[in-house]
Amino acid sequence: MKQILKKYDNLIMLFVMIALSSSFLLAVPLDANDELWNFSNVYKMVNGMQIYKELNVIITPLFFFFGKIMLQVFGDNYLIFRIYSVVIINTCVFYLVYQIFKTMKVQKINAIFFTIFFMIVQMIILLNGFYNFLAILFVLLGILWELKIKENKKYKSIIQGVFIFLVFLTKQNIGALYLLSRIVYVFIKEGKKHIKNLCIELGSSAVSLVLFLLYMYVTNNLYAFLDYTIGGLKEFSHNNVFGSTVGLLVIVLEIGISIFVIWMAKNKKIPLEKQDRNCMLLLATTSLLMLGIAYPIFNTAHVFIGSMVFITMMIYVIDLLIFKPFFSTEKANKIKKWLVLVVIVVLIGGNVWYSIYQYYQLKPFLFARETPYYGVLVEKDKKEEIEEIVQYTLQEEKMGKKVVILSYYANLYMNLLGRNNGEMDLPFYGNLGRDGEDGLVEQIKQLKNTKILILTNEDKYYQESQKVMNYVKENYPKEGEIRQFSIYNVE
Repeated sequence: MKQILKKYDNLIMLFVMIALSSSFLLAVPLDANDELWNFSNVYKMVNGMQIYKELNVIITPLFFFFGKIMLQVFGDNYLIFRIYSVVIINTCVFYLVYQIFKTMKVQKINAIFFTIFFMIVQMIILLNGFYNFLAILFVLLGILWELKIKENKKYKSIIQGVFIFLVFLTKQNIGALYLLSRIVYVFIKEGKKHIKNLCIELGSSAVSLVLFLLYMYVTNNLYAFLDYTIGGLKEFSHNNVFGSTVGLLVIVLEIGISIFVIWMAKNKKIPLEKQDRNCMLLLATTSLLMLGIAYPIFNTAHVFIGSMVFITMMIYVIDLLIFKPFFSTEKANKIKKWLVLVVIVVLIGGNVWYSIYQYYQLKPFLFARETPYYGVLVEKDKKEEIEEIVQYTLQEEKMGKKVVILSYYANLYMNLLGRNNGEMDLPFYGNLGRDGEDGLVEQIKQLKNTKILILTNEDKYYQESQKVMNYVKENYPKEGEIRQFSIYNVE
């Protein structure tokens, strides 16, 4: 059994990670949140709508392109989207973390121990990372590539440049941060040869970017792409600076620790092997820049995503300085093995039991297989709300009235109706392109013979444009309410 575990550890870890992530598939009921908005954009793309031109996506498109392929091949529903965003992405991210630990010569049982616990903590805190985690996946791939491939390989820098581009194509700010981390790493590492390699990386990523922009131009989507991914950044950063003071303090502390680890790696007086110094330097410089992901929304999710490389670095440093010298005895390894096994069995067993229980509790309210919400649990009140709003919309359409739901709830109903109202389906600060709130107000002015639904109680949690909502309240008569919405009539 020991020989099998040693020989096939990669396959075994892959299986365990798939099992762990799959056990969370039914953990979160359907609601209006990040998961819904990302699913809705992918679902609408599958149904013929074009990203940026018709959908106000403010992120570079790779996550959505991959998601579209998944739904087209396996089925355009919530279950397939969750398999993509929860099982596939999480498994790939932590499989790369495991490979990075092994490449840095972390003892195998320690690598398994740290990776599994890291994955469990991540999935409990933040089940879905969506495009952020896909971008982190390519960052980790770049780190692994740097560790594995020797400097004298001519293609090393070209491929690293492609990874920089893939990070950017997944989320533009993480791409910029990863590019800066490469520059910082090379200049701290020193040497003309490294600067030459950096130039090749920059050239490779620049060529890839130009080819992508040409594709967007040929498909007549370049202006809309730039409008949403760049044009709305100022409004987004100006209006969305929030989060806990604790989150900000955590980031500041992690910045200080990353700088200290860089100092340790460069200090020749500290007795470290050359390979250990290089590993610490690579992880610390990447960590230092990746912490910028938390800006401007310093909440738990963004802080955790920004800390992914930092946590990987800290695990390596702790293993190097503490676990390797003090906790590598046969007895300690046995304890770690049993601890990992018990936690995996308990967590998977607990999740499966909870999912089965939830399934039978909510079975009467599940959506049919042919609907976009197949494969996600939905609570009774939410199902009734969705059906009521959908019926109201259909009845108004029969009477010749268009219904626009100017709210982050909109896609809950639009997906079932097969409708798309662009920016009005997600009227958030930063999601409105370079024309911002004024541009959306102008769109509302063009509406005729329409019922506009907005939240009766002002949104306090997300980033809905209050200027837009106030315009509706001040310029159109209110004729009633339905569920959480007030109805305004546009003649």
